[in-house]
Amino acid sequence: MSSLFLNAQNKFSDFKKEKTYIQTSHVFYKPGEEMFFKIFIVQAENNLPANQSKVVNFELVDPSGTVVRKSKYEIKNGHADGSFYFGEDMKGGIYKIRAFTNWMQNEAGKNVFEKEITLQKIVSPRILMKLDFPKKGYGAGDEVLADFSMRSLSNLPIPFYEAYFTVMHQGEKINEGSFITDKEGKYILKFKLPEVLKSSDALLNIKVNFDGFTESISRNIPIVLNNLDVKFMPEGGTFINGIEQNIAFKVLDEFEKPVDAVLGIYNQNHKKLTEVSAYNFGMGIFLLTPKNGETYYAKVLKPENISKIYQLPTAKDNGIVFNAKKENQKISLNINSTSERNVIISGNFRGKEIYSKTMRLKQGLNLFEIPENELPIGICRFTVSESNIPLAERIVFTNENRQMKVKITPTKKNYLPREKVIVNIETTDENNQPIPANLSMSVVDDKLWTYADDKQNHILSWLLLDSELRGKIERPQFYFDKKEEKARKSLDLVMLTNGYRYFEMIPDVEKSGKYKYLPEKKNPIYGIIEDENKKPVKAEVFLVEGNSKIKKQITTENGLFYFSDLNRNEYYTVIAKSLSKKQKVNVRMLSYKLNINPLVKQSLENIDVEEIIKEAEIKEKRHQFLRELKGL
Repeated sequence: MSSLFLNAQNKFSDFKKEKTYIQTSHVFYKPGEEMFFKIFIVQAENNLPANQSKVVNFELVDPSGTVVRKSKYEIKNGHADGSFYFGEDMKGGIYKIRAFTNWMQNEAGKNVFEKEITLQKIVSPRILMKLDFPKKGYGAGDEVLADFSMRSLSNLPIPFYEAYFTVMHQGEKINEGSFITDKEGKYILKFKLPEVLKSSDALLNIKVNFDGFTESISRNIPIVLNNLDVKFMPEGGTFINGIEQNIAFKVLDEFEKPVDAVLGIYNQNHKKLTEVSAYNFGMGIFLLTPKNGETYYAKVLKPENISKIYQLPTAKDNGIVFNAKKENQKISLNINSTSERNVIISGNFRGKEIYSKTMRLKQGLNLFEIPENELPIGICRFTVSESNIPLAERIVFTNENRQMKVKITPTKKNYLPREKVIVNIETTDENNQPIPANLSMSVVDDKLWTYADDKQNHILSWLLLDSELRGKIERPQFYFDKKEEKARKSLDLVMLTNGYRYFEMIPDVEKSGKYKYLPEKKNPIYGIIEDENKKPVKAEVFLVEGNSKIKKQITTENGLFYFSDLNRNEYYTVIAKSLSKKQKVNVRMLSYKLNINPLVKQSLENIDVEEIIKEAEIKEKRHQFLRELKGL
């Protein structure tokens, strides 16, 4: 798998990957409101402003899956600004927005940034309530724990207050009662599920009578039936007899939601070897020393009544076990080998080598360390190879604490309605040193955040984590929250249970070896200067913007010229003057959509310039024919 990945990277070594991210003014809107957004477009290798693509595409998808808005925005210094008005007649529900460049369409998989937006007629709450299930996954007969809290609009706890709860399953009430919050306005609600569950359709609703009004909050109970997917991933990708090693696992339900299950690990004689619990979001890890001649399987002990058997990988007799551990700002890499061998340990970051070490492995344990501060921020991929054949691989997220700090300080503590607000914004690095930043900011009513409950990607989690991994990442913001005690270990479990991908090409590109989509230019024009007999003429070409700004260009010997970066709403005139005296010439446009300058040396290797020009000219002739038809 690693060798295939390397071949793909080498084949398209000139592919400069781009990423996008959309920051919105909110994630919750009412009909009649306007959504403001900022699209960040960066070079993936360093997260600096993109310099290839000049245009970014924006799409809005309604709850039925129909694209209701397609727009293009000019990229300036790595970002583009836009807005969308939600009309009063637009249907409520979950909308999706996405942003991508033309160039990004060469890639397969999870490369386009998407974000969910809720459109709903909102009644502003009178209190702020939160309801969550700390454990992900309950079965028939299990005791459910739910964390509930309520606060005033001033963000103060509402202590010793009565609330009422109802538990529904398949539309029928199965439990109800009341409780009183503690001094912090919190309560851990406990209730049992029925011994028989025929569906995962279950809902917990909590109601509070406050100031003569009824406020409520509901959440789906994460119920698990018999259809679970359990995957085992030995650290480093190898499972070797006689060597103790880490086995990571991930448990998902039929809807690909994480399940915090308890597993029993057994050998082929049905002897129970160990019992392990998921640590967070259905992910966990345990130690196992496989023995020659033995095989292993797992059973789900909790939730109960899961009858399926899950096989562990089959162990081999020869090879290496590759472990990585982060401690005290160092990456400890341990290689346990069944025999002596010469290997190369290489470190890779977004397609570029950042570390290389040749090593003679002895039989048994081999240890070495890498200072973490010498590595970049993000996912580093370490591979152990012998004779150019990968033996084991481990991905590690490094320097997650090296984050920019943003401090916002209002000039006053309190403001009157409609009073002008002034805030000071300060950006510093992890050492509190000032750094420049490109920011977006919105001011929202905090009463609506209790409805939003937004756990989607933020800019850090998308650019540094989710966009470079396979599969869905549950609550990606969580891993960068310094207040979350489980964040650090959970982040390493993500590294162990989600496959790495920097980029993969779509089948058409893989098959042809040529890029199908090019970085989009801003309003390019491509044309030819001809004499009265329609023969090409070498000439001076002047592009006049309005009545003042002029760009000058000498055509090729074949009379060809190319300009780009034209402003959409400006009026331009193209004037040509032959280099031969007293020769009359004409200007003929060949294309308004050509995304390469065919008159200069190309930086991209995997393109067919002649084919691109031919296709652009055919499209232009087709558009011209349609324009003429409309004019009849």
